[in-house]
Amino acid sequence: KEKDKEKDVDVDVDGDAVLEQASWITQDLQTQFDEGDNGGDAAGDDAVQGAAPNFRVNEIFKFMSLRIQDQDTSLDTQFCILQWFAGIVIKLDSHSLQMYDYYIVTVIVYMLQQRRNPKIGIELQRQYASIEGKEVLPLTVRQQHCIQMYDKCIDLTNDILVSLKQKIGDSQFLHQFEKIHSRTERRNRKRKL
Repeated sequence: KEKDKEKDVDVDVDGDAVLEQASWITQDLQTQFDEGDNGGDAAGDDAVQGAAPNFRVNEIFKFMSLRIQDQDTSLDTQFCILQWFAGIVIKLDSHSLQMYDYYIVTVIVYMLQQRRNPKIGIELQRQYASIEGKEVLPLTVRQQHCIQMYDKCIDLTNDILVSLKQKIGDSQFLHQFEKIHSRTERRNRKRKL
């Protein structure tokens, strides 16, 4: 019993350490997005102090945009990340969004143009099975879940797209979208060669 109590204490201490290490995220996000601060008018030492939270927020956006594009990321995780981006788009004003729109538009481009629809692969497998004369099996629960999650992700991506256009303007959004889309197309062509 004493060993179990010691293990519980160790877990609580480790959990507290993790929370303390991650507390900079909430603190810096709060200072970054609060309207009550100097609004970027600071100069000298104050400007240097304000650069660290901005850098950390950029790192969070970069991590989330790279994580959603990772091949090992499931549709469930991608949906959670999209919910995070949707919350950011709702929470921030247009000026703050313009600082981070690159990451948001990168996620939109990936989800709308590069993420493959699992329904197409499933349908191809079923068609090949019918051509080969094999029995066409009904969709499994996992396949149905993948199709549903993909549809949810695309719907949420479209909602983010509409909200972002409303906040930063159509021309700004289209400019960023085309720039990111052309960059990804060039990267894909280099991979094929």
